[in-house]
Amino acid sequence: MANENIILLVSLAAIDFFYSLLSIPYLIVLFSGWVPNGEEYHYNEYLILGFGSGPASLMKSGCTITTLIALDRIWALWAPMRYYSLNKKSILFGGFVFSLLMASFDLSLIFVLSDGIKPVSGCNGFPCFTSKTFRTYWGMSNMVVNLLSCLLTIVVAILLKMRKMRKKNRKNSSIRKKEDKWASRASFYILIVSAIFGVVPGGINGCAQRFQSDFIKALAFYIQLCASISGLSHAFIFGMAHSLIRNRIIVMLKLSKYFKKPPPPRSQNSVFPATNLN
Repeated sequence: MANENIILLVSLAAIDFFYSLLSIPYLIVLFSGWVPNGEEYHYNEYLILGFGSGPASLMKSGCTITTLIALDRIWALWAPMRYYSLNKKSILFGGFVFSLLMASFDLSLIFVLSDGIKPVSGCNGFPCFTSKTFRTYWGMSNMVVNLLSCLLTIVVAILLKMRKMRKKNRKNSSIRKKEDKWASRASFYILIVSAIFGVVPGGINGCAQRFQSDFIKALAFYIQLCASISGLSHAFIFGMAHSLIRNRIIVMLKLSKYFKKPPPPRSQNSVFPATNLN
């Protein structure tokens, strides 16, 4: 991938894609076992753990990649000369691999910390079929990573504001400046969505596992829905906020005639065809 600015964004899009795919059978199982208010749930523990473990573990991957995106943008905004002088492909791909390892770690803990797979009457989702130790770890660790991502997003916003106010002349090429601007914009929007749909539901989920609140536990389905909305929003933002990728999508869907600007010519810093960038 020639454009290093979007490696982490593509990684997040890939994780969200797999998360959405794995969530479909899990949500179907939840819907099929839904009962009227006041009645007890009787979900099959093997179906819930089998279909719910994948999405649950990928939550950690998504949180980790989101945090790495924030760190990447902070590095680019704080020390641009140093940032662009290095070949970052191996570092960024390493971040993607690290996020997958975090998901694998969570997946293994589901069964390592298990008290045994057994029926749980009244259980309305994946968490209550796992052990209390895992629920506490899973809820609190996701909440901490999401909170860190939120704090880093604030730093990114401050640095973007500082860069906008700075009026020094840069020696960077016009193309690279535009591509960096698009990457920063897409990253910032994704971080904002993650803060809204990640930190708040993650905090609720963490509190539910820590304090065992029945009311908060009842929100488990909606927390899962928020995570899915976050993933779908990432994909939409990724395609629409980054101009080169948006133009490529327009070309692929043969929608060029409906847009005023023709598709851009190929730039030296991107794998996507680009038009006039001025």
